[in-house]
Amino acid sequence: MLAPACAPSESLWEIDRAELEMQLSRSDYEALTQVEFSRFSTADARDFGPEAPYMLGRVYASVGMSSVSEELLTLAVEESPEPWSGYAFAHLAETFFDTDRPDRVIDLAGVRSMDERPLTEQLALARALYQLREIEPLVELLEELSPELSSLDRTSTPRSEVALWRAVIAIEEADGEWPDLVRSLFQDYPASEVHTRLWTYLINGDELLELFAGDELEFFQFKRLQSEGRAIEAFAIATDLPDRELFATHVSLRDLYLAAAGAGRLTAGSQMIEEIAASPRIERSLAQEAFEYAGRLRRLAGAHRSAIDLFDRSLQLVHTPEDRRRLQWYRLSSLVRTDPTTTASQLELIVPTLETPSYYSDLFLELAGRLIERREWAALLQAYTGIREFAEPLALARYQIVLAAAFASGELLATPARSEQLRSELLRDATSQSDDLFAALLASALLEESGTNLIAPLVPSGG
Repeated sequence: MLAPACAPSESLWEIDRAELEMQLSRSDYEALTQVEFSRFSTADARDFGPEAPYMLGRVYASVGMSSVSEELLTLAVEESPEPWSGYAFAHLAETFFDTDRPDRVIDLAGVRSMDERPLTEQLALARALYQLREIEPLVELLEELSPELSSLDRTSTPRSEVALWRAVIAIEEADGEWPDLVRSLFQDYPASEVHTRLWTYLINGDELLELFAGDELEFFQFKRLQSEGRAIEAFAIATDLPDRELFATHVSLRDLYLAAAGAGRLTAGSQMIEEIAASPRIERSLAQEAFEYAGRLRRLAGAHRSAIDLFDRSLQLVHTPEDRRRLQWYRLSSLVRTDPTTTASQLELIVPTLETPSYYSDLFLELAGRLIERREWAALLQAYTGIREFAEPLALARYQIVLAAAFASGELLATPARSEQLRSELLRDATSQSDDLFAALLASALLEESGTNLIAPLVPSGG
């Protein structure tokens, strides 16, 4: 809905304001398509509110009236406040790039000074300069943007795009460092369409590929294929590469992991990444990541015992709390899936090494589910004892309800008086929390029961 302007016009292009707003709310654009712009000005849209030029520009774009749309969106860029001005710039810039009019993006960017343009608009301007091969102003712009670009994650699309521009500029300017810029783009940036674009540029260039070794070219091909979603072909190339250290960067190691997972070559991928991790020349943080990726592949393959060993090796090298927490989650998950009974008995030792209870709630509930399926009530009680002082109330409440039922039914042995006492204590604890209101209500209802067998309705038939 269009907001009223400070002094709202009662009509726009001879369309009553109330009627136009009603039509727009129904996505009925018939009246707008009939406006004769030889008689009216698109600038009149300003009278309908600060967002009107942008909103109406998108409407006209949707019905194929591109010239009217571009006039309105340009008006929004020039005169509307944020966020409408920025929205209009983004839409127009993509339109101009899609229709091979990068010069119009440069004109559009000129509406604001360098200091006023956000990074997204600066990058659109840089892209236009690159497409037009306006090398000098592009180099100057990238130099000015260097601090902002450096603050972006290397895996971000803008960083990859800028790396591509710099590599191509260096080639075309005969800069002797261009081969290293190409190597860096393939090794240090995640597989994306920039790798396909650079590969296409290289093979169409005059003897450009001759400056690279055969292994390097095969690695470039791996990256290109992975960026195109061709994981099976990419991993096949990776396995034939004798120089595994080409993958010894954080980004390329992840690409190798994703290729192995995507190709379904889980064991082979794990073995290959383990070899990289074991290299004496690999840095500590990279070895930690490599052991983790190898463990995750083993885990995907169902080889949880091997995965646990690899997660342990990664934990020995871990250097941030976030990495430690993630690895502990994977390790505990594999323990739960390997042997839930033994895991339950070890929780009193495992839990003191954990932080952030909510991070592990899903695993505690999965463990409970597996123990209930096996009807291992003593192990369930042991697990509850292990997590009671750590886990969130939501997870604990579900243990408490099932354990209360187990005591009531005699599945967990105690004297009748003690069983009733434990059952009541567990249910009262479950009612005292508010994270799981259903569990609290159920526990409250069960407190009214007399101690009959409550296990049956909680456990799927067949155990």
